[in-house]
Amino acid sequence: MTPMIGRRLREIALAAGLAFSATSLLAVGPAAAQQTLNVAVVDVQKVMEETSAAKSLQEQLGKVRAGFRDGIAKDEEALRKEQEDLQKQRSLLSPEAFQKRREDFERKFGEMQKAVAERRRSFDETSARAQVEIDRVFLQILASLAEERGYTLVLPRQTTILVDNSLDVTDEVIQRMNKAVPRLDLPKAQGK
Repeated sequence: MTPMIGRRLREIALAAGLAFSATSLLAVGPAAAQQTLNVAVVDVQKVMEETSAAKSLQEQLGKVRAGFRDGIAKDEEALRKEQEDLQKQRSLLSPEAFQKRREDFERKFGEMQKAVAERRRSFDETSARAQVEIDRVFLQILASLAEERGYTLVLPRQTTILVDNSLDVTDEVIQRMNKAVPRLDLPKAQGK
C-alpha cells in the first residue's frame, strides 16, 4: 500500500465525515445553537498503525511485495544471462541470425517490462482496495461510538493544536476495531 494513496484516502474519508458532522449541525438550525457541542478527537495514524486488521493487511502486503520483487529479480537475471549469451555468440552467428536473436531478446525484454508494469498496477490497486476496506471499518466503528456517546463533532487529532486528553477516543476505537475485525484479508485485484 503506497503511503500516498492511503493518506489521501484517509483524508477524503475524514473530510467526508467532518462535512457530514458540520452539515448535520447546520441542518438543525436554531436548535443547534441551544445544543451542547460534544467533541471527540481520534488519532487516525495511530488507529491505522495499531489495529490488528491494519497490521494483518500490512503483513499480507509485505509478503505480496516481497514475492513481486523476487519475481522481478528472477526475470531480470534470466534476461541478463540471455543477453550475455547473445553477446558471446555474436561473433559465431551470421549478422542476420544475430539480428533475429537480438530482436527476440528485445521482444522478451519489452514483454517483461509490460508484465512488471501490470504486476505493479495490480499491487497498487490491491493496496488501495485494502485501504478503502480498513477506512470503511474505521468509519463504521467511529460512527457507532459517536452515536453511542452523543458526539456532535469528531476531529482528527492531527488537526488539533491543543486538546484535552479526555476527549481522545483513539484507544477505544482501536479496541473496538480489534474486537469487531481482528483480521482483514487482502482483497483480490479486480478482474482476477
